[in-house]
Parts: sequence; C-alpha cells; structure tokens
Amino acid sequence: MPVTVDDLNDLVRLLDEHPDWREALASRLLTEQTLQRLLQANPELRASLRRLILDEEFLQLPAIVRELVEVARQGMERLGRVEERLERVEERTERMEERLERVEERTERMEERLERVEERTERMEERLERVEERTERMEERLERVEEGVDDWKQWRRGEEGRREGERYERKILRQISRLLRGGSGGSPDHERVHHRLQSWLAPLMGETIEDDADPALADIIWWKGDRVVVIEVSRKVNGRDVLRVKRRAETLRRGGVDAMPLVIGEEWAHPESQQIAQQEGVEWLVANEASDGLTKFREIPVETAE
Repeated sequence: MPVTVDDLNDLVRLLDEHPDWREALASRLLTEQTLQRLLQANPELRASLRRLILDEEFLQLPAIVRELVEVARQGMERLGRVEERLERVEERTERMEERLERVEERTERMEERLERVEERTERMEERLERVEERTERMEERLERVEEGVDDWKQWRRGEEGRREGERYERKILRQISRLLRGGSGGSPDHERVHHRLQSWLAPLMGETIEDDADPALADIIWWKGDRVVVIEVSRKVNGRDVLRVKRRAETLRRGGVDAMPLVIGEEWAHPESQQIAQQEGVEWLVANEASDGLTKFREIPVETAE
C-alpha cells in the first residue's frame, strides 16, 4: 500500500523515541552514493559533517597550505628579485672586472713609462754628474786664472809701486844736495861713493853682512866732513824701512864711522812708523817734516865739512 505523510511522521516519531533504530536505519540508508548526493545537495550538511569528521587543526590545513603557498610565492618573488639583483651585481662585477683590466693595462703602461722616465732620469743624472765635474774643473781653472790675475794685478801694483819708488828715489837723489843743504855723496853705485864705502868698511873685511845691514845696499850715502848719513828712500815710509836703515848705519859705526840713519818719504805708511823711528833713533824727512837730528845735520857748514 502506498506510504502517506502520516506514515512518515510516525516513522520520524519512532526514530526519535528509539535512537538505536535511527542508527540502524541510517546505516541502511546512508550508502556512499547517497552520502555524496546529500553532501552535494546540502552544503551546510557537508560543512557540519566535515567538522564532525575532521579535527580543528586538520580543518585549518587548507588555510595553512594557502599561507604556505603565499609564503612560497612571496619567497619565489623575493628569489626572483634576488636573482635579478644578483644578475645586476654580476653585470656590475663584470663591468668592474673590465674596468679593473683597463686599469691594470693603464698601470702597466704607466709602469713602463715610469721605467723609461727613470732610465732617462738616470741618464740625466749621469750627464749632470759629468756636467758638475766639468763645472768643478772649470771653476778650479777659473780660480787658478783668477789667482793668476790677482797675482798679476799684485805684481803689477808691486811693479808700479817699484817704478814709482824708483822714480821717487831718482827724484830725491837729484834733490838730495838741496834737501840736506850741501855735502857730498850719492848712490852706492857711484864710483866715488863706492870707494868711500870700501874704505869705511875695511875694518869689517871678511865679515858676512846681511843685506838689511849692508850700507852698500842703501839708497843714498851722504856726508859732510866726518858726519855720514845712511839714507833709505820710500814714498811711504814703514817700520821695515826704519829698522833696515838703522842696521846699515850701525854697520858703519862698527867700522868707526860717525853714521846717522835717515829715512826720506812723502808720508808715513802707518802712524806707528814714526814712533818706531823715534824709539830707534832714526832721523826723518817725511811730508816735508824734518827731525831734530836732520835739522842739526843741515846746519853743518859745507865749507867745514868739505
């Protein structure tokens, strides 16, 4: 007979009253195909069934997987970016290597140039040393030339001085009679004077007389009677002139002659020269100034002297 709605309601009531009947009926009714149709037709039932069958952690697995997928995706993206950066770094590294190679090449060229410059510098230093040596030799030669010039100038000055001295001596020799107010004498080279000196020096015959003490080398020998004057002539009278004429007069005195030393000049070479003459007892006629001894000699009458 056909099943009515009331019959179904009664069945539901009986199943509620008898749970074990409900389970037995469910095991008969809920086949795999029936469950699939029920789950597809009723999403809420499917969700409830999943919650019943699966625990909470398992239910969160899809979300976790999605998160892992997202993390993996982000990781891949980051990896891609890292790879891109790595490629750029590699490109930069390649460019840097190329630049480094160019720098190394330039450095090698610079080192080669530096070596050539050093070689040139060494050659220049060698040339400079040779030039310095030549310069030193030239300086030495120049010094010798300058010394020679100085010597020549000194010789020339000496020669000029000597010639001026000779001219002055000849002048005094021509004027000596007037300067001493008469008398006799002249240069020791004059024959008459030479004979007088030989007679005066006869007591000293055989002795060795130094040049500075030899009256025969005096500029002028002059006398009035027994009074003899040994004269040294110099434009500038110095201490050596004074001492020399003193020694020559002393030589004649040792021979028994009344000899007086006298210097004649235009001026004193040094202020001390006149002081030396005073201390050594040497008379003078310098700068038109006559010493006391010379004044007395001038006063000797010529008639008496001759």
